[in-house]
Amino acid sequence: MFTAEYIKTEIDFKQKDIAKISNNIDYGNQLDSMSYSIAEAYQQHKENILNPKILFVSLSRSSNESDFAFVNGRRFSPSKFVYTLPNICAVSFGQSMSWDGPVICQHSKNKVMIQGILESIELCKEKNYESALVVTCEKVASRYNVEFISVRSNTKEQSDQESCSFFIHDNLIDNDKKEKYSQAEDDTAVREWINNGVTSELIVGKGLIFERV
Repeated sequence: MFTAEYIKTEIDFKQKDIAKISNNIDYGNQLDSMSYSIAEAYQQHKENILNPKILFVSLSRSSNESDFAFVNGRRFSPSKFVYTLPNICAVSFGQSMSWDGPVICQHSKNKVMIQGILESIELCKEKNYESALVVTCEKVASRYNVEFISVRSNTKEQSDQESCSFFIHDNLIDNDKKEKYSQAEDDTAVREWINNGVTSELIVGKGLIFERV
């Protein structure tokens, strides 16, 4: 069994303050909106995020929007290209938390959180890791919603951190018992379950059960 702790914050890139992250990140003034948002969100909540054994950066787009703009702009000059270099989200995020461990980057259209949690649990079991941290970032209007999901193995202890906590059971579910649970087909359903305080258990993926702490 695993325990997950969920933290969400909104970052307004138009109100960015490079001073908040520049001490930790190389070329912080060149970060694109998504890379900057993840880095600032971590600085806001780092006291409430557990130190993991592995990072999962799970995004619906390329981690590197500035590369796309560079190619489409058709201005292939060193002065333009240099702005693409710091904008790999995993790099800026890792630097913001002084991380030197393993990082896995994932991309999915509408299951970035689900995919990140599934993969983190599988790897924790395979490598016998005690914990993993999943980060997602989605653009909503002019803001960026950044989510941190800290996954810890083999514990029923509730963290005293300022986060929403839930248990994750990874045992298989009997087909005749599935009617007892709600089912999540995408991240929207998982977020609704987390944020609306639904008390019933939730089936996620092929066999995970989310249970309210």
